[in-house]
Amino acid sequence: MEYAPYNIFIMDNLTEIRKGLDLLFEPGDVVELRVPRKHEVEYSSTTSGFFDDLDRLAEAIEYINTKKKQTVYVTMNPVKRDWQGVNNQAYIGSATLREELQLSQQPLEPRMKKSIAWESGKTHYSMRMSEDEDISLRRWILIDIDAGQPAGTNSSDQEHRDTLDMAMEIRAYLTSRGFPKTALTNSGNGHHIYVRIDLLNTTENLLLVKRFLKSINQNFRGQFGTAMVDEGMFNAARITKAAGTHVYKGPHTEDRPNRQSKVLHFASKTSATESQITEIANEYISIAGEFDHFNPNDEVIDDKEIREKVDKLKSYLDYYDVDYQSIRQNGDDVIIPCTCPNASEHTMDGGELEAVAMVAATGAYSFRCQHAHCSDLHNWRGFRNFVESRSTKPIFVWDERILLLNGKQIAGPKQSQQPILIEQGKLTKTEKIIQVLKTDPDNVYEGAALLGVSERTVRRAKREQDSIKFTQLMSVTRYF
Repeated sequence: MEYAPYNIFIMDNLTEIRKGLDLLFEPGDVVELRVPRKHEVEYSSTTSGFFDDLDRLAEAIEYINTKKKQTVYVTMNPVKRDWQGVNNQAYIGSATLREELQLSQQPLEPRMKKSIAWESGKTHYSMRMSEDEDISLRRWILIDIDAGQPAGTNSSDQEHRDTLDMAMEIRAYLTSRGFPKTALTNSGNGHHIYVRIDLLNTTENLLLVKRFLKSINQNFRGQFGTAMVDEGMFNAARITKAAGTHVYKGPHTEDRPNRQSKVLHFASKTSATESQITEIANEYISIAGEFDHFNPNDEVIDDKEIREKVDKLKSYLDYYDVDYQSIRQNGDDVIIPCTCPNASEHTMDGGELEAVAMVAATGAYSFRCQHAHCSDLHNWRGFRNFVESRSTKPIFVWDERILLLNGKQIAGPKQSQQPILIEQGKLTKTEKIIQVLKTDPDNVYEGAALLGVSERTVRRAKREQDSIKFTQLMSVTRYF
């Protein structure tokens, strides 16, 4: 297959963005604009707003993408007109929205979401964003073809081409199955296929789309390098990249450049039928018990890496028979209220948030039981030691790397291909983290969780390491 030269800078961004909106939406649709906060950036905020004017939406997207250098997303299915207070404005952070509501003497609810911190019990209000129940109907299935590049980086040219090859094969496959013409966009690092549908927003259809995506991925994964279909794009409230925008996933380099997303092909106005979707969904060969613990009431998690962490955490809880409830977002963290494994020692019921497992915004796992008898269950390491030492099952394999201190394993599974070595003698917590930063910086927060080190200590270690690098740099450059 031949490829035209790809220019990452298209002069008329606004025209390309409007083309992307015209692909997905009809006049009068309510659309949420969203820019998820960057968890690795301190004091970063989520941007969100609701629009029913596509021209104003295009202008807002273009401004944020061009001036703020941020990747912009939109809901791909139309949103109900309910609590959103549609005013064609985007708000940078909850504080901005809260200030406007207070100045105009409007109540914070329902436009903002009330939550109670599970540990301190304090009440917080955060900007409310679209959830599955807020979607009026399903108009699209998104087949998101991910390049499978390393986390925090852009795809290489070859990885990007692999996603296009996969996209073309999947579109041809759907056509051979009688589907109307599908839409295709360049998503910057991969490619998106949009299948037009006309389905109610129900739990049954959520499961149908989930199985459809799994079936597509099962058919095509492994044939095009590391390219794969993101199976997590089944929620009705899922957000998608605003086509026409520049994508800033990782730093721009010659080998892994930032690119501009773009509409390549529009879809037919005819919708695929439910029977066509069901036929492919039913071809998925599932693993025994795969859907036993699926909960349609779980809140939507946009961040793919955090979503994978949560799925792994749920698998761990299932493996050790720890009962839990629907996942929910608590600020930037994801919490799973669950039954404390030491509940038999509790003298009173502490409520649904008495014990929670959590994935922090950094990706670190955590656990805490508030009960006085559970002092050993106030962190992730203590929780793991408690449940694993009392179970007759083999140790759950996380596929994490082993952490060694002076050659002795201190955490992680018993099998590992690439251990992290921490070989110095008596180290402070900061020194331990600096060792992990040198060896495996991408997984420093996981390492911290396994070592029982707080996120604050990680940030301190990062600052200390940066200071050392700066001092070394100055000692080399001061003579030039």
